[in-house]
Amino acid sequence: INSQVQTSSDGSNWKRVAIVSSSVRAGWNTVLFQTSAAASLIYTKNIRIVLDPTKTSSSTSTMVVGMQEIRVTGVAGATGSTSNCAVIAPLSNTGGELPVDTCSDNQQACTDITGAAVLSYTQTNIPIVTAIEPPSATIGGGISITLFGTFPASLNNTADILLDGAVCSLLSRSTTSVICLLAARPADGDHTTRINFPGVGQALIQTDTLFTFGFRWSSISAWGVAGTGVPAQGSDVTVPANTTIILDVAPPELRDITILGRLVAMERLDGVSQYSITCRRVIVPTGGEFLIGSPVAAFRKRFTIILTGSIDDVPSGAIGQQHKWFGSSVIGVQGGSVKFYGTGTSSYSAPLATTVYPGQYTFNISAAVSWAVGESIVIGSTSFDQTESESGAIASNFIDTSGGSSRTVITLTSPFKYTHIAGVDTTFSGASSIDYSATIALVSRNIVIRRDLRNRRAAGCSIVSFPNLLSGGDLEESSLILSNVQLSQCGQDVSTTSDDVYNNPVTAIRSRGANRVLVSGVAVYDSSSRGVHFEDMEGGTIENTIVYDSTGHGIVIEGHSSNNRIAGSVVFNSRQGATQDPFAANFYLSHPAVLVVDNLAGGSSHAGFWLNFKAVVAGGGWGGRSPNVALTLLFYNRGRA
Repeated sequence: INSQVQTSSDGSNWKRVAIVSSSVRAGWNTVLFQTSAAASLIYTKNIRIVLDPTKTSSSTSTMVVGMQEIRVTGVAGATGSTSNCAVIAPLSNTGGELPVDTCSDNQQACTDITGAAVLSYTQTNIPIVTAIEPPSATIGGGISITLFGTFPASLNNTADILLDGAVCSLLSRSTTSVICLLAARPADGDHTTRINFPGVGQALIQTDTLFTFGFRWSSISAWGVAGTGVPAQGSDVTVPANTTIILDVAPPELRDITILGRLVAMERLDGVSQYSITCRRVIVPTGGEFLIGSPVAAFRKRFTIILTGSIDDVPSGAIGQQHKWFGSSVIGVQGGSVKFYGTGTSSYSAPLATTVYPGQYTFNISAAVSWAVGESIVIGSTSFDQTESESGAIASNFIDTSGGSSRTVITLTSPFKYTHIAGVDTTFSGASSIDYSATIALVSRNIVIRRDLRNRRAAGCSIVSFPNLLSGGDLEESSLILSNVQLSQCGQDVSTTSDDVYNNPVTAIRSRGANRVLVSGVAVYDSSSRGVHFEDMEGGTIENTIVYDSTGHGIVIEGHSSNNRIAGSVVFNSRQGATQDPFAANFYLSHPAVLVVDNLAGGSSHAGFWLNFKAVVAGGGWGGRSPNVALTLLFYNRGRA
């Protein structure tokens, strides 16, 4: 609004042909160029939309531009302001759309056609926002907001920005980011993101994570909508729909958390370095969001989620049904969204540079890695016994460049128990060399999910994602993104979950059905069941993931699954289960339509890569023959032990 549509034949001299009034609406708007019968035909080469100069001195000087698509209808083909084309259809004055005709439809009347008409455009002075960090702020404001994207150099360097109705005072700007200080807003956001730049208009938002204002968990105002006070120890908590709660404190130990709105973990600026939630389970149904960090700004502090559900805990009612689906110690996603972004590392795994022997504390890696003191590593077996993989904590490290190349020297807090070999075998005539060096992997992450270590009857812990079955029979997808997250002492044994074995989790991370899932840079450590399990999935990704010491298969893709990808992942010591997976594999695939690239099988009780392809048979079960589907790709995967 408050803009003009102008045309020009030379790109320098512009003529106003229309004014965009405040009556503009969402959806298609027709702007008629003709202002009278005599001016119904307009020859032009250039069209632009600019701020109405008559509005610059008034209070309505802001031009709001939020265009998604522009459609030009009329005639194309004349090469001069005076055309030999006798028949030119004017724009409809009723708002109807006309086809883009050319003079080639009437060759006798048109002698100046030079070729097919081409419509090109340039876009200027329209900010494009691809990410907002953080994605939520308290209604009191007072925090810095960073907008990432593309910003024209002509932006005002001093004017304040309006972010979802609140003033955001500009602190700094570049062509790729804008930083501003957010002021207070009187009410909670409505999950609608609008960003206005003075003199330019409304920015184009190209991010799925919308900005919202919310309430601090510690504030009584946050729970007024729910009609409760600040949650006390042992209580059940519900984040109301269309409400954002910002986790600014470590709540007391809770029972169940149900997220119908948005729960956001935000890093505090007062030096607090550790955050935590302790509860039996977290359920995220349709409309709910649980966010820690973002794709452009990972969570940098330590965040621990402790799940305390017990094998004796079988609640009734609606929670009982969720227990049947998810288990008793779980983050369960059913139509909602869970997105955790921890801090990554330059290398998730690396080969051992020199052989180490029992009693040694120090080892070398032939690369510079950024693994920190206090973090944990695991090293795979290089013997005939896959259980000779082991773990340790880093006591010290440094980068050694004395030999002309960088290598990392790491000392552990306790000595190695077994020999781990480093070397390359070149004795096979005519064959490529074989690197049989032990692989070392980092399993520490700053976002940690673990079971309750105080309770001997704790049911482990799981993250489970299922689609939501709508009343019409359609499935509503869940969204699960785990980036640089650690799961310790997780998984759930079959005997500790519900009687419905087909539906229970029996894994540390499980996704089934129509979901959007990314598991990236994740470490699953000491799991009492499978590590990562995709079932009936399409388009899921498991990458740079470490699974160490799992009971059952390490990484599984089975069922009606297709177009999934496993890349750059390492699995050590997959142990046989008593009832599930008595023949455990590091990687178990029962459908061939999967991309498996650059992974390492580091020892199991049965197989490294088990390609047990099956076909659907009558009744929806699985038969013993492979389906007629080509194996997508199995490339550069390796095995040890």
